[in-house]
Amino acid sequence: MSHQSDDGTATTTALPVPTTGRGLRWDAARRSWWWTHPESASLYSWSGEDGPPARRRFLEAVHTIAPCVSGGLLLGFAKKLCVWTTPMSGAGGKPHLPEATALCVVDAAEPRTVIGDGRTDRSGRFVFGTRNIGADQRPIGSFFQYSTQHGVRRLALPAVVSASAICFSADGRTLYFADAAHGALHAANYDSDLASVDGLRPFAAPAHPATTVHDALVDQQGCVWIAQGTGGADGTLVRHGPDGARLCAIALPGRPPASMAVGGGALDTLMLAGVRGGFRAASPAGVSGLDDTPFDDFALSAAQVR
Repeated sequence: MSHQSDDGTATTTALPVPTTGRGLRWDAARRSWWWTHPESASLYSWSGEDGPPARRRFLEAVHTIAPCVSGGLLLGFAKKLCVWTTPMSGAGGKPHLPEATALCVVDAAEPRTVIGDGRTDRSGRFVFGTRNIGADQRPIGSFFQYSTQHGVRRLALPAVVSASAICFSADGRTLYFADAAHGALHAANYDSDLASVDGLRPFAAPAHPATTVHDALVDQQGCVWIAQGTGGADGTLVRHGPDGARLCAIALPGRPPASMAVGGGALDTLMLAGVRGGFRAASPAGVSGLDDTPFDDFALSAAQVR
């Protein structure tokens, strides 16, 4: 089944992937999609071809991922970042201890937060946020940058309930982010070397008070795609110009998106993973994506693994 956008520029098509997904990312080196399923502590990989995705179960949930320069994967567990050096070798459904190196512990003194959304910046450093899993749902989540050169550095961004929609302009100088609970996407000037932000400003306001923001990405035209829940069981995929103007929207009735990524050989397939399960693919006319920069893990040393 397909759904047409409100300006007639794209459709979405359901795919035969029988699982829910979070943290969806395209791995250009392996030409495959990666995503997590925190509820079953599983990590999936799929080439987009016929056949089921490969699955690896862990002893605890993986919340965010990023391909590495070395060929490994950066994994964000609840309170730590790790590098997994042998992704999916001998993959299976049985939990096991992966060949992973712990890099850092995050927000260890606060039991209500876990690592949530994350993405590499254009310099190969990992920018991520935390979310409050407590019943109070207070805005106690923070944003951080991790690199092998500097370790964990906190970014001077507002506290949030649930960090989401982290992405970067093509030149890496603008950081986009959201609090999933409040529906607005924000922008800030960003310096990767200094892990500094300034010029905080609203970028895209929510369409209505019930809107939630689950993910975002930037395409080669400099436009920002936002995956939104629109209240109830519905979702919307919205494209905004570099100035924040709304350009188009794709309605996703009954399919609120949890995460998305652009991939495929020509970077022209927009993949969406649904909050309640199911994957959909879109090929917006005249739109192509940007590869994420792999996480720079080559500078790892024994002194930095702690």
